[in-house]
Amino acid sequence: MSDFVIRIRPDGTFDETPLDSHVAEAEASGFSAGRTADPPPDGSVTWVSVQGDPAEAKHVLETWGFHPLAVEDVQHAHTRAKFERYPGHGFALVPALNAATPAALDTLGIYVFARPGIIVTSSLPGVAALDRARREVLAHPLRGGHAAERIVHAVIDAVADEYGDLLYGLEDELDSLVEPPVESDRRGRVHTRSLAARIREIDERRSKILQLQRILLPFKEMTKRLADAEGNGSPTEAALYFRDVLDHVAHMVEECGLLVAISAGRITTLEAELREESARANDRLNQVMKYMAAMSTLLLPMTIVSGAFGMNFDDIPFAAHPHGFWMATGTMLVAAIGLLAVFRAKRWL
Repeated sequence: MSDFVIRIRPDGTFDETPLDSHVAEAEASGFSAGRTADPPPDGSVTWVSVQGDPAEAKHVLETWGFHPLAVEDVQHAHTRAKFERYPGHGFALVPALNAATPAALDTLGIYVFARPGIIVTSSLPGVAALDRARREVLAHPLRGGHAAERIVHAVIDAVADEYGDLLYGLEDELDSLVEPPVESDRRGRVHTRSLAARIREIDERRSKILQLQRILLPFKEMTKRLADAEGNGSPTEAALYFRDVLDHVAHMVEECGLLVAISAGRITTLEAELREESARANDRLNQVMKYMAAMSTLLLPMTIVSGAFGMNFDDIPFAAHPHGFWMATGTMLVAAIGLLAVFRAKRWL
């Protein structure tokens, strides 16, 4: 999506015109920093979207006389949500998801400047929420004196919806990790995912939810300030729209806190299961080692006897005896059985 300019008239009709013509019109009108512009005589509201390098957007923003501190936020690409009132205009910084990497919670700022009759949004390419807000505005032509506020609402609401979709997706992923998932290895053998892998995956989701919560907390404060600024003690139509977004964002913040607590509980439970599984594995290993040590001990007399009769001496007792082999074998068996009886008596086996 590239730059666009939408002019909405009081009767609800609208048209799109090139951005350059609006910049030239602003320059010709003599706007300067700190000067408050009067609303257009025809009552129209113009939405100008500038997307690209912040340095390129600086000229457009300064043309309309926006405050240098607000323009500085655009140049430095700040992404923490905020709302400020400057002389002659308002400014809102709305952090939106980067469409290229939404799951990574990489945010790009949408910088919203509002003065009588004009809304200017500046952002880097890759902000899908702006296109979503644009479609919403064009699908429902705006009328009356609240057109500008409704455009700002459309932008903030589109961003909040993106965060909501991401949060509910993370919630579904956490629910899927409650039961041990079934996987297949390269040989097609089916087995359950290990406890350690499930703990790691739940912890990754918890980290993302915490990161999302850090984004939503200032976003909630910004939306509250917008609702309070528009309401100003009376429930105006614009304030109602902003309060609707505020309710949505407040619910997401609460949901983040709940999911973090649930994730921590699940990790604690799985870690306890992992310790029990490790203890059982150690017990099995100890049993195997015990039986192997017992077998080695039982075979020790046989090794000694067979080694004695296998020495290279000419005169070995019973070496020439016709029953010498059976006598040696019997000696080995008696010694092994005797050791086995001792082990059983001492309850070692």
